[in-house]
Amino acid sequence: SAYFPTSWQQLNARELALQSVYYLILAIHMENGHCNRIYFNYDKHQFPADVQHFDVFCQRLEKEVHPEDLEEFREFVQLSKLHQQMAGKKDLMLECRLLDRSGEYRWMELVFIRVKEPENEVYEDILFMVRDIHERKQRTVEALEENQALIMQLQGNNDALLEQSLTDELTQLYNRKGMAFFGIRLLREAKEKGRCIYTFVADLNGLKSINDNCGHREGDQAIRVIARQLTKAAPDYAVVCRTGGDEFTI
Repeated sequence: SAYFPTSWQQLNARELALQSVYYLILAIHMENGHCNRIYFNYDKHQFPADVQHFDVFCQRLEKEVHPEDLEEFREFVQLSKLHQQMAGKKDLMLECRLLDRSGEYRWMELVFIRVKEPENEVYEDILFMVRDIHERKQRTVEALEENQALIMQLQGNNDALLEQSLTDELTQLYNRKGMAFFGIRLLREAKEKGRCIYTFVADLNGLKSINDNCGHREGDQAIRVIARQLTKAAPDYAVVCRTGGDEFTI
């Protein structure tokens, strides 16, 4: 945070506090748009010591604004709209990217602050200030990327758990729960599009005889063979399910 003066007489006494935070401080007279440089340490620009119109300064500054931020920057610095934009506010802020001395874009915060003279209750002048927020912005972006990666990981885990709960472990077909899950979606889609659904039901004859004479391992293998053949025979868009011990539904 920085100290914002309530009068120009107080400004010099607090200038060091402002300089420690901001690269650039301009005092803009709202009646004619002229601005005074109070503090300037933004090496990319050569700002003259004499009074200059704020629009001219913004024309110079916008050459360094990132193309994606340019339209928003131009809208932000229009003095003609400033009173309307600041209605009921003490300040107005915009984050945008500006070129630094190395030719790389850095995140900056542009700020308009109202300044009120003690003898005048009307806000006549504005402070325009620029400060570097790149490190803070980078930390925010990195935190967002980490959160997004975590969300994606959790989503992947949830999807895997859902798929596991809908899948028959022996055949890797959908189980009874999977049939209900996809069946509801298929019925809804059929009703919406006026389509028919064809259902094929099958079971494996003689499974008990295989289990009794050859063992349950061979019985499981027989179920896998039938599952593969049904999947191979079914259309690509079909949902193949094992709904019971030797029962299948397509």
